Amino acid sequence: VLLVLVQPWGLALDWRQLSYASLAITALWIGVSIRARREYLESFRASIDARAVTPDAVTTSAGEAVTVEALVEELANPDEAGVLYAIEMLEAMDKPHLVTPLLLRHESAAVRVRVLDALASGRSRVAERWRGAVERMTREDDVDVRAAALTALATLADRERAAGEPGGPHGLRSDSAPSSPADGDTAALMAGHLDDPEPRVAVAAAAVLARSTRAADVDLAAATFQRFIDDTRDTAAAGRRETARALASTSDPRFRILLVPLLHDHDAEVVVEAIRSARGMGVSDGLFLPGLISRLGHRTLKHLARETLVGFGGEIVPALRYALENPHEYVWVKRHIPSTLALLPGEAAMDALVGSLDDVDGFLRYKIIAAIETIRRGSPVLVAPAPAVEALLLKESNRYCRVLTLRSNLRERSPGARATLLDRALGERLERILDRIYRLVGVLHEVGDVTAARNAIESGERTRRAHAIEYLDNLLRGNLRKTLMPLIDETPLADKVHHANRLLKTTPRDLEDTLAQLIHDADPVIAATAIRFAASHGPASLTDDLEWVNEHRSSADPSVSDTAAWVLARHAGGGDGAPAAGGRLPTVELVDRLSRTPIFEFVSVDNLFRAIESGQQVQYAARQEVGRAGATEAVELLVEGAIRFETADDGGGEQRAPAILGLEEVLQGAPTTRRTWASEPSVCIRIRATDFMTMVSDDVLLAQGLFRFLLAPGDERRDGFPVHRPAAGVPQDGVQPFDKTMLLRQHPLLARARPSDLVALVAVAREVSFWEGETLFREDDPASLGLVLDGVLQLETDGADPVTAGPGGSLLVAQMLAGARAGWRARAVRGGRILRAERDDVFRVLSERIGLLQGLFSGALATASAASTAETGGN
Repeated sequence: VLLVLVQPWGLALDWRQLSYASLAITALWIGVSIRARREYLESFRASIDARAVTPDAVTTSAGEAVTVEALVEELANPDEAGVLYAIEMLEAMDKPHLVTPLLLRHESAAVRVRVLDALASGRSRVAERWRGAVERMTREDDVDVRAAALTALATLADRERAAGEPGGPHGLRSDSAPSSPADGDTAALMAGHLDDPEPRVAVAAAAVLARSTRAADVDLAAATFQRFIDDTRDTAAAGRRETARALASTSDPRFRILLVPLLHDHDAEVVVEAIRSARGMGVSDGLFLPGLISRLGHRTLKHLARETLVGFGGEIVPALRYALENPHEYVWVKRHIPSTLALLPGEAAMDALVGSLDDVDGFLRYKIIAAIETIRRGSPVLVAPAPAVEALLLKESNRYCRVLTLRSNLRERSPGARATLLDRALGERLERILDRIYRLVGVLHEVGDVTAARNAIESGERTRRAHAIEYLDNLLRGNLRKTLMPLIDETPLADKVHHANRLLKTTPRDLEDTLAQLIHDADPVIAATAIRFAASHGPASLTDDLEWVNEHRSSADPSVSDTAAWVLARHAGGGDGAPAAGGRLPTVELVDRLSRTPIFEFVSVDNLFRAIESGQQVQYAARQEVGRAGATEAVELLVEGAIRFETADDGGGEQRAPAILGLEEVLQGAPTTRRTWASEPSVCIRIRATDFMTMVSDDVLLAQGLFRFLLAPGDERRDGFPVHRPAAGVPQDGVQPFDKTMLLRQHPLLARARPSDLVALVAVAREVSFWEGETLFREDDPASLGLVLDGVLQLETDGADPVTAGPGGSLLVAQMLAGARAGWRARAVRGGRILRAERDDVFRVLSERIGLLQGLFSGALATASAASTAETGGN
């Protein structure tokens, strides 16, 4: 090597000089290595003290020997947290045998439990020597220690049996040898714990007996499990939870049926353990499928249920299809089935989705189309049958035309119709139908190309719009082209309405006919808002229609019949604002009042209806307590009266209707810091925190609206700034998967996210290469989350200085969360790579991870608070 280095410089060295130089370099290398090892050890010890290293980060590394040395030393730390941390790290590195059994005498019960777990999975020869100590620990006062000791004893007995079987280290087993780990002394020991008052201990003992080959032991175990399952009291949830967890370790088929009622338990923590056990026990007989599918409609359980179902593989597709097509299935279960099928791509999943494309539920149709899009992106060879897609396209076009003509009639015949709740509801319905039309065109052709064309048509500059329209005009054929193009191109509104009337073979209607059609609309939101509009703008001749609705839609659509009854009562009494029967205002009236608050300007009328219908209307007397500090159980929508509040920091204040209370706390999953009470007779809609977060996670537009309100992405003071640069540099040897999550976590909005949630975000992103001079996105493109891995980008926009984004820089996080356009164009100054997550994929992750969603809202609220403080000068 030296010769190669010196020859270009014309130098010549003899062998002695080369030898001396080699020795010097070797000595230097050894010195550097020793110093590096010392520095690594000191650095790693410091990271242990700070708990800054995760097990995933040290599974394999060049410094593994030094790492292990430091961890073994840490086992002698008098601090309980330090010992537990070291044990966890050693287990993650697959070295539990290095955890010394001497720690069984540690004063911390948590440490003793972890050591028992490590002992059971470590070297058998060492563990057997400590069997007596473990047996004594089954009589300890701490329930966790007793349960862990029983489990460890069962594992040791398993090893002893295996050692005595043919081929084991002790040779052939005699006929008189114990036949199972629960035989003999072990069985007697376990049976003695079945009546332990602590469920964890009793269930642990039963779990050991359940693995016995003796029928009497198995019967004892089954009876113990059944005893805990049958006790459905809230106070007995711990026993059911331990039973659900223990059933995963049983192999006898008779125990499978015991898990079924636990999948339907009213305690969510019990169901979590039951779902995990169902995953371990497998899908063989389909026994668990109904329970798992039913949990797709649960706010906190849907993610785990979906993961378990997908883990079973494609054989569960027929069961999912049956539930999707079942008219009696709970609507929110059906709405989560398409995204589950999208994770099982194949002909069967595609056929199941296509089979329900024409469902009457518009939101379900959207979910199905989005699922087909997902499958098409991942597996382009899987194609939805063109005739089915084209037929639905024509139906959606007819729906669009009908709403368009009715809204046009309403605006022309009644000048006061614009900006009313009915007008807003009709406009939002047009947007939803048009969204499905574009998505269906993408499914029929190329998803990415059609999405790009749609973005250009809706917000691109003139030239791009013209090119996009020309592209779609050439893409569509025959009747589809004639039907769709006038609806999506730059045709004036009056011409679009004329085109719609011609397709429907109708003519413009008068106000009475238009309102009659809307009052009888199948969509309860449209019908209820139309009835409310007719109360003040419609002719008296509509009374018969209102009476018919009041009589015939009370069971199917109570919000519609309640509105009709309220309007009829107002007409009869000559009043203009009286509550309905029972002193309650109808849902539509509450929606109208709340829609005037700033935060609900971003929420659709449909979501406002859903929010109110999921809550309870509560009337508070003057000075009655509404909420107390330290607990946030619900969001309170104040629709009448006034609520005073008092905090320890800034005194207090008053909020008058319409207003919303407890929103920030529920969005963050945090307790409130203030006490509230009614300062006068007041009416609130009380929505439980879990129900409210279910709505937010289930509806992308609702979540985006809340982020838009909090972040105001056009305002740099509220994190509208497009680039966030990392405080720590990017690793010199390249960005690894774990590094991506840590870089994302440095963004203020993602700082509260758990590593597992960030890993899920990284999993839905894709790496995109870019070259110098290339434009990655423009101002009018939809914002997507970006993380620069290497290279340099320059972001530019009119009226602002350019912004540079280098390795580790995160892009457009606030804009993406708010559902906004990018607002900046990105040009590559130096070629490289970017990790990019599209908005739909990010919100799909958020819908399944409530903790991540609440963490993002916490970041958004902190950002908004900082911006507000800056605006007021800190006062």
